[in-house]
Formats: sequence, structure tokens, C-alpha cells
Amino acid sequence: MRWEPFSNDREFHLSITDAERQGLARIAQRRRWVWYVFIAFVPVVALAALVGGPDALNTVGFAVLALWAVIVALSGFARCPRCANIFSMGNGIANPWRRTCGNCGLALE
Repeated sequence: MRWEPFSNDREFHLSITDAERQGLARIAQRRRWVWYVFIAFVPVVALAALVGGPDALNTVGFAVLALWAVIVALSGFARCPRCANIFSMGNGIANPWRRTCGNCGLALE
């Protein structure tokens, strides 16, 4: 790790390696998928109800919710590419909307 100054000497940022950049992209992608499945829930379940009736509504609804739960878990327990701790945890408190690692401070770009 090395520190690189910006134009003025009061602001610094930590340079990010390619492996860290890929890890952050993976975390951002998982977070996007949480929203994709959440937003798709109502249209998918409504279409299932129209096409297949109440049985399909229950089955598809449960399947989409289960998929969403798995994606939320994968997103919430994603490891920081720099320190290998859970990205959204800091001081024992989980924050799924955290934009920086709660342990080392690596920023999600």
C-alpha cells in the first residue's frame, strides 16, 4: 500500500490494486442483483398468478423470495478484497448500505 497525494497536500487516498478493484466490482454487482430481484418480484409473481393461478403464485412467490434471501446473504457477507473481513461489518454492527469497508475503510467506487 502506498499513499498518493491529490493536488493539495491535505487530501490523500490509498491506491487500489487490480485485485481489489475486481473484488469491489463483485461486491457492487451483488448489491445490484439484490435490487434487480427485489424490483422484479411483483411483476414475476403477478405474471405467474395470471398464467398459472394461485398454486403458481405461491410456488413462484416462494421461489423468488428464496432467491432474494440467498442474494441478500451473499451480498451481506461479502468479504473485503483488502482485509478479508466482512465488508458491511464494522465494530460488530452490520450496515448493508455501507460504502466503505467497516474494518479497513476501502471505498466501494
